[in-house]
Amino acid sequence: LGQEESEIIGSMPEISPEDRDALLVQLDGLQKGDILILSVDDAPEGLYEQILKRLAGRDVFSIVDAAGETLPRMLRQKPVLIKPNRQELEGFAGRRLFTWQELLKEGRRMQEMGAENVLISLAAEGAVLLGGDDVLCGEAPRGEASRSAGAGDAMLAGAAAGWLRTGSLREALRLGIAAGSASVFCREQAEEIRRLYEEIVVRGMG
Repeated sequence: LGQEESEIIGSMPEISPEDRDALLVQLDGLQKGDILILSVDDAPEGLYEQILKRLAGRDVFSIVDAAGETLPRMLRQKPVLIKPNRQELEGFAGRRLFTWQELLKEGRRMQEMGAENVLISLAAEGAVLLGGDDVLCGEAPRGEASRSAGAGDAMLAGAAAGWLRTGSLREALRLGIAAGSASVFCREQAEEIRRLYEEIVVRGMG
C-alpha cells in the first residue's frame, strides 16, 4: 500500500424547488424512533433547518454531521446528536484546542446552543460523548491504520446503530468507536466491528 492518502470531496448538486418539496414530503413520513442523519457541509441554505423544524416534536433521532457556517445554524434547531471531530470543533471555537478541558468546554457550548448530545471524534484518541450532564469517554483500540477517509462516517453509522438497538448512549459510543476503528484498519467490517466492540471500555468522566 502507498504511504499517502487522498480525499476527493464533491459539491452537492443543485436541487430544484420541486425536488426539494418532494424530499420534505418524503421526510414527513418519519415516525417516533426513526433515525435521520444529515451529513453534508454545503446544503442549500435553510434546507437542513427546514427539515429539522418539520421534525420537531416527533421524537425522530436527528443526527447532524456538519462544519463551517452550517454548524451553528444547525445547533439552533436542537438536533439530538451532533458529531464534530477535533478540526471541526476548533473551527467552531475559532482557535486551537489543546486540552480535554478545552474540548469539553466547546462541546458544552454546543449543548447550550441547542444540541442535546455531542459526540466528539478524536481519531486515535477515541471519542467523547456529552449527553445531558454526563460525559462518557471511550479509547480507540490499537491497530495498524491503513486509511482515515470515511472513518467519521463509519463512526456515525455505528453510533446510530448502537442507539437504534439499545437506546443507550454508552452503547452508541462503543459501537461508534468500533465501526470507526474497523474502517481505519481496513479489515472485514462486520466481523472486525464485533471483535473491536468487545475491546472497548467506556467510562464516565467527572
